[in-house]
Amino acid sequence: MAIEDLSLAERAALLAGASQWTTRAVPRAGVPPMVMSDGPHGLRHEVVRPAAQPAAPAAPTAPGASLPATCFPTAATVACSWDPELASRMGATIAQEARAQGVDVLLGPGLNIKRSPRCGRNFEYYSEDPVLAGRMGAEFIRGVQLQGVAACPKHFAVNGQELRRQSSNSVVDERTMRELYLTAFEIAVREGRPWAIMSSYNRVNGVYAHENRHLLTEILRDEWGFDGMVVSDWGASNSAVRAVAAGGSLEMPCPGLASVREVMRAVEDGRLAEADVTARAREVALCAARTHGGAAHGDRTGSMPLIGFAGAASGAGAAASPNPPASPDPAAAHEAPAGVLPPDMIDAHHRVARDVAEQSMVLLRNKPIASMGARAGKPVLPLPAGTRVALVGDMAARPRFQGSGSSKVNATRVDALIGALAAEGGLALAGYAPGYRHDGTPSRELVDRAVAVAVRGDVDAVVACVGLDERSEAEGLDRSTLAMPAPQLDLMAALAKACGKADKPLIAVLTAGSPVLLPWADDCDAILYAGLGGQAGASAVARILSGKTNPSGRLAETWPLGECDGVYGEPNVPEGPGKPGASAVAPASAYPCPDRDVVYREGSLVGYRYWTTAGLPVRFPFGHGLTYTRFDYADLEVGQTGVSFTLTNVGDRPGAEVAQLYVTGPCGSAGGDPASDGPARVALELKGFAKVRLDPGESTRVTIPFDRYTFRHWDEASGSWQVESGPWRVTIGSDCLTPRLSATHMVRGTMGARLGGSGDLSGQGDLDSPGIPAVLGVPGMAGDPAAADADHRCRLAAVRAETARALADVASMGDGIVSVAPAPIVSTAPVVSTMPIVSAVTPQSAKSRVFDANDPFSSWNGSRDPIARWWAHRLARDERRARERRGEPDLDALFRLNMPPRALAKLSGGRVDARAARSLARIPNGHPVLGLIGFAVGVLRNQAANRRTAALLGRFGLK
Repeated sequence: MAIEDLSLAERAALLAGASQWTTRAVPRAGVPPMVMSDGPHGLRHEVVRPAAQPAAPAAPTAPGASLPATCFPTAATVACSWDPELASRMGATIAQEARAQGVDVLLGPGLNIKRSPRCGRNFEYYSEDPVLAGRMGAEFIRGVQLQGVAACPKHFAVNGQELRRQSSNSVVDERTMRELYLTAFEIAVREGRPWAIMSSYNRVNGVYAHENRHLLTEILRDEWGFDGMVVSDWGASNSAVRAVAAGGSLEMPCPGLASVREVMRAVEDGRLAEADVTARAREVALCAARTHGGAAHGDRTGSMPLIGFAGAASGAGAAASPNPPASPDPAAAHEAPAGVLPPDMIDAHHRVARDVAEQSMVLLRNKPIASMGARAGKPVLPLPAGTRVALVGDMAARPRFQGSGSSKVNATRVDALIGALAAEGGLALAGYAPGYRHDGTPSRELVDRAVAVAVRGDVDAVVACVGLDERSEAEGLDRSTLAMPAPQLDLMAALAKACGKADKPLIAVLTAGSPVLLPWADDCDAILYAGLGGQAGASAVARILSGKTNPSGRLAETWPLGECDGVYGEPNVPEGPGKPGASAVAPASAYPCPDRDVVYREGSLVGYRYWTTAGLPVRFPFGHGLTYTRFDYADLEVGQTGVSFTLTNVGDRPGAEVAQLYVTGPCGSAGGDPASDGPARVALELKGFAKVRLDPGESTRVTIPFDRYTFRHWDEASGSWQVESGPWRVTIGSDCLTPRLSATHMVRGTMGARLGGSGDLSGQGDLDSPGIPAVLGVPGMAGDPAAADADHRCRLAAVRAETARALADVASMGDGIVSVAPAPIVSTAPVVSTMPIVSAVTPQSAKSRVFDANDPFSSWNGSRDPIARWWAHRLARDERRARERRGEPDLDALFRLNMPPRALAKLSGGRVDARAARSLARIPNGHPVLGLIGFAVGVLRNQAANRRTAALLGRFGLK
């Protein structure tokens, strides 16, 4: 039976999840149920095993635990590989495990742009740049879906902080949103063709993302051609009716039957077109058909070949694997208990995880050494075989290899550096000392013991494993500081002093899912950024330290020199030499923003776009990374479709280089009026890249093509993509601050040249028409420092002025937006002083305002009602105790603390409907008795209605 021939009740039922991880089946239309699972860097398939079924070896036994799966490096780490083919291999491998465990939809990858390095969930996102994030995400999606599993990129869109993520309102101008926050999703959708996409919790310009027609229909479907289903984040749906009308396909996890009744009633009342219900039901059914097209449900152990296992030819843009593992025998999967991965698959996938980690780690520093005999004057890394190493740091024995939250994987095995140093690296372990406590409490005794081990006569080099612990970054929380835990800073200071006196090299292995401040960097001989390297990360570190693997990672985000309480590119954030963004002067608003409205005042001045436009120093720039060989760039040529140049490995080792294409366009004046001055632009933007592997002495011709994203900008006046004609600078760099080749080009665009251009080069139409704007190559180099400084000032002022003007227009449109004026700074002190994370902050003016069902429970601590304040304090206490008990943030406790009452209607399995949830909002407004009575009556009324709806659906065979 066709979808349109189903009853209205059946179609409406398809749009609501059946349980925490499954969708409904519709027997009359042959629509099977789908099983979903978290999985941006490994499968987290929760299974409740029946009591009568014995647990298989290595399988979890506790309800809600996840089955063992391979834990790969997180997205923030994989992005440092700058290798889309590697992302495809990783996606395919995860999807094969999904098939083996009966999972149909993989919830990932995370494509949100890193607006601030203090976002607690940054480890789950690729980059601060949309082109890099989009390319990596698109190939991950392709790898997943080639295995017959749906990828579900997330969180669409403009989800830039964890604090109040379920109720915040991201206020952003159209140009900034399109160019910065949507482009990664656009690339992923156009090139990866995902079968599903996940909407975010937050509002965007006053409208919840899951019911935002501008995002879900006008942009996602009409412009980008998306034909899949839009899934709400868990509990992110607000109104089922508005979601269906706007383009939201599926409410997850289990909103119950109230949503079915709301949709049916809206159609009967004429408030919702029945055609919209049919369209959304068809989208869910299509995804179910796609995921069940190649294998029967429950027999999905994966007979499809894994992408990239055979390697690929090296050369320009190639991403061949130096260690291609063999594909596991699919037949063996059938011999294992249901959902348990067979041993050969576990072994093969562990090797893939190590390969991904090796290619993603970044060598940040590697200075020449003065000692160690014949090696004097050479870089400290790699260490020769047999080097006697003092290993320091608790993370060497108890590695932190992934983030905390919904993406946490029950790893099949975990390597530790204390064992891998000799087994994988061929280095000798001379001694080990933890150096600091895992829980972050200070211990001078541990520091002294570490120093004693480091200065022993039988030690040739010291390797210190430091970074962020599990408490320092997590889903549901934002960081209050970029600093590492204080005990580790004490350890590094002591080691630097001791190693300096003993004339021994000090090597830091840095574990973190996002940038940290490195006050000790100049006292360290080498720094290897391991990121969050997955279960095989320690083995990858050992192989890089010993030179068995030549590091090839490049940073996917900027590492700043100093701290900042706000977003770096925001107006009024202090700027200047030394420690830009220092918190001595308060910025325009805090990060994370504690208020409902999160205003993106910085516009496009995010990440390297800000630092390069402001002309300010950083610790390590975007795209930075060292290797054990050297590369030479030459012979840049520009054609109508791209650039080409010669790349040569002039070192003595095989290695890989990441060549990066940046463009710099004409910029408007500080007046900020695009109509008269032309569009404002940042100093430079990444528009392409190629990772190239070469043997010593080998050369190759590298080509990086232009595409629809290279020269475009969003034109507010016409509401379309345009290209400005005139002179553009094209730069090939090894990072955003290190140009290797450069040329000036005249671009023939879709709008006229501004002053300084060579006549009217304007074309016809916009960028949605076929073809690429013509580019005429004209060799040239950069101007003098004074001119560069003037250009920095002009661009910074122009972007800020244009953004302020655009935000004022956004505010004037209404849609629930209160104000875009700078908000007062509110303390973002952590709940526990030793915990550098922000979990819940309430503005001081909260007691004078009116609460509604969209305000989180955490905000009730500012209510005038004592019962509401008691409830908020109890939830905060429960979260703190859970964190202390677990030694890391507890996602469930954080979710309860920061969820709004309306989410109960979507997360209670149908026991609570929207009407009952809204009654709870009376409590913080001073009417606790009425609120509780209304809630109780609403729950009883909803239960009676659910029985009637269940009987109706039962007539059609639905459960």
